[in-house]
Amino acid sequence: MASFATTLARPDLVAVIAYVATLNGIVDPNIGGEGVAGSLSPAPALTGEAANGARLFKDAVRGFGRCSTCHEVAGAGISVAAPIVNVPGSAAALKALATPNVKTGSMDGESLPALVLSEGKQGTVFYDLTSAPPVQRNAEPGTVKFANGSNWRHSSVIGAYTDSELSAVLAYLRAVVKP
Repeated sequence: MASFATTLARPDLVAVIAYVATLNGIVDPNIGGEGVAGSLSPAPALTGEAANGARLFKDAVRGFGRCSTCHEVAGAGISVAAPIVNVPGSAAALKALATPNVKTGSMDGESLPALVLSEGKQGTVFYDLTSAPPVQRNAEPGTVKFANGSNWRHSSVIGAYTDSELSAVLAYLRAVVKP
């Protein structure tokens, strides 16, 4: 499908993205654009770099390369990953972030980075991190094997941001994430 990023005005593009998000089960499509309904929970008052970071965190025009594709913060985003508890001190630290919960899955002769949600007698549920957005998959018991560790890195999905943009996102996270 052709991109509409340069065809539609930003408020219209964000409105279309918000609508599509609701079709994908996102109840509160506050994805950070003008013209989109507000969040169900009140957002903290932000100014300066933190306000810019909030916008960048949810920037719908960035597509699936935005932070809110996998992280939910202050009622915005999708909680693929565990809640953010420790905010990295710099853009370099964010890029070097370890991903200890990401495992290497083997399924049907395929190796893939995975974030396991549950393993049990009824089956296995995990996020396949080979694409953006991550795809939630369900597997029959015993059809997927997991090994600790993976070559998947957080830095591989935040490449759409410059270091100064990442610094603004970190300022936003410091303002809203309470350890």
